[in-house]
Amino acid sequence: MKFGIITDNNGGVDQVEIDLALVADAKASGAKHPLAHLDNTVATAEGLPTARQQVYAQMGLHRRDIKLGEAMDATVYATQMGLTGPTTADGSITGRLVTQAFLFDAIEGTLRSNDYGILGIFNSRAAQVDSIAATKFDRPIFNLKRAEGPRSRAIAQLAEPARMLTLTVSDNSYKIPGTSIGIEYSDQFAQSTTLPILTMSINRQAEEEAMERVEDYLLSFLNGDTDIGMAALASVSGAVKNAKTDFDTALTTAGTLSQKAWVNWLFAGSRYRQIYTIITDMAGALAIEQRSGRPTVQSDNATSKRIDVGMDILNPTWPDEVKIVISQDPSWPTNTIVGFDSRYGYHVVNSTVLAYEGMEQFAIRRSTKMRFDQGSVAYRLYDQAWSVLTLTV
Repeated sequence: MKFGIITDNNGGVDQVEIDLALVADAKASGAKHPLAHLDNTVATAEGLPTARQQVYAQMGLHRRDIKLGEAMDATVYATQMGLTGPTTADGSITGRLVTQAFLFDAIEGTLRSNDYGILGIFNSRAAQVDSIAATKFDRPIFNLKRAEGPRSRAIAQLAEPARMLTLTVSDNSYKIPGTSIGIEYSDQFAQSTTLPILTMSINRQAEEEAMERVEDYLLSFLNGDTDIGMAALASVSGAVKNAKTDFDTALTTAGTLSQKAWVNWLFAGSRYRQIYTIITDMAGALAIEQRSGRPTVQSDNATSKRIDVGMDILNPTWPDEVKIVISQDPSWPTNTIVGFDSRYGYHVVNSTVLAYEGMEQFAIRRSTKMRFDQGSVAYRLYDQAWSVLTLTV
């Protein structure tokens, strides 16, 4: 089936064919689906919809009342839009190709978006987010021991500096784990249900998958992950502090926090980090909110006479406020608050090789199956950017 694509502001039109030949061309070019290949081969002027967006519009796929079965069979819409008339078989092929691409594009916005929902929050707090065309990655190794040893001092000619940071990569390459979600719908569903309903259902599934993935990452930052050579924070020297024994001996109840312990924890290790982000459960967040001795704003008579000297700290090493991510993972340990410097905290690596979408129709089952794969990994970057505060007594 042929579609007319407006390519410039003067009304220039290219006629493009959506058929099995386009599928072969897309596969040869490495495009994720035929309509993505169409975008690469038919350029449109700035400000105009892309080639694929124009095809979606001509097919009426943005209509809220369009049935999935109707979208899959483009014959009816070809007649209505005055497109080059296909046979029934031709219309079915075109409809399936275009609708499949439309669904993939819609879902990808949820499943792989860097700025959507919990995944968007997670990526926004990462020190670095990278995409690589591989299924394995090499972890960088930061050796800070010499750099944190002796202070800078006078140095002789040709001598090495007393402080030296060494950067290497791990001797082992680590596999990027792949995950997949699948959807199956019956032919009866396709004939009776609108395309927006299917898109909404798949987006919901994608959101749940993204939330589970982020929860796994957050817990691994605390407990470590042997599959990628990341040790637990408990094994990192000085990373774990206790509110009572380290900061405020007056605390007597587990799960509670004082202003004294809170501020001193944020201040501790500030030579190496500033804690901008907190990971904890709801109980931990409430302990922070309800900490004893928290400063409050009180009414005051500004005209009353007094002898007073105010205080303003010139070198605060704590932020004006911290961002709290509340974990809903039932495995998150009670009375545990994790803080990190988001400038150096963790690295996210996405694999473009593991990204995959597929659709297959089953005649015997009278159903259609779809799958969406992705691969990513996240690991702590600088261990010293992290600190744990326990609220046990």
